[in-house]
Amino acid sequence: MNQYYSRLVTTDYSYYPFPPYKGHGWNLTFEDYPQFESSKTSAIINGKEYPGKTVIIHATSTDRAQYVSDLVFASFILWRGEQTPFFPLRTQVIPLDYINPKATPIKNGDIKGPLFIGSMKIPTACLIARKASYRRFYQNAIFKYLLSQEIFPTSQFELDPPHWYPSKYVFDFPDHHSRCAYAIVIAYSVLEEISLEIRASRDRPSFINGQWNPDVRLDLEERLKTAGIDITEPIPWLFRDTPTRIERLKPPRALMKSEWSGGRVRES
Repeated sequence: MNQYYSRLVTTDYSYYPFPPYKGHGWNLTFEDYPQFESSKTSAIINGKEYPGKTVIIHATSTDRAQYVSDLVFASFILWRGEQTPFFPLRTQVIPLDYINPKATPIKNGDIKGPLFIGSMKIPTACLIARKASYRRFYQNAIFKYLLSQEIFPTSQFELDPPHWYPSKYVFDFPDHHSRCAYAIVIAYSVLEEISLEIRASRDRPSFINGQWNPDVRLDLEERLKTAGIDITEPIPWLFRDTPTRIERLKPPRALMKSEWSGGRVRES
């Protein structure tokens, strides 16, 4: 296999199983390359300094390596739960054959795109990508989630109650409605890829007279349990500012208020 510089850098690799991480037809290792500026990054863990290591992709071709890099990145966004401008969509892989180990350090401007992306939990993304590589529907789900985030990104920081401030969330603009709608449709198709969608139809509705259809609910709960999901665990639902018209017409059935609820933060 050929080796490719992914531009992804990890400093918390000591918490993870030792690589290589073997995917379907490829594998990943964490390597030291002093000629990369990424080697200047480091982390102090339990009093010991760990220098940044570059994720090296071992694959049969540049196209395959690029796909692996994209899958790792999409897996990273899945773990983060958000896409932000700090993490561009695609970093172009570089065959290591093109890089002279005795050359001067590679700097910004020498290659297109960001020099490297360094973050905690990069190995988590590598492990997710490794598992997903053996099932196409997992890959489809991960890339669909990334696309949903790119169409309508929402920062977790902005949703964090201490940092949130009242702002307009419902806009009367077609472009805003279109982006919201398609982000929701693609996000729901993630559930369809992993067989966790609500399976209902006109002849078999999900609700009857305002109550769950027992057959539809049982079918969904059984699939959730099979997937290892604890259906008894409560999930916070975000309610901010004054109720919208749709919320007043169809109020969600909340179990209880979240402990941090107060004022215009109405989480339940």
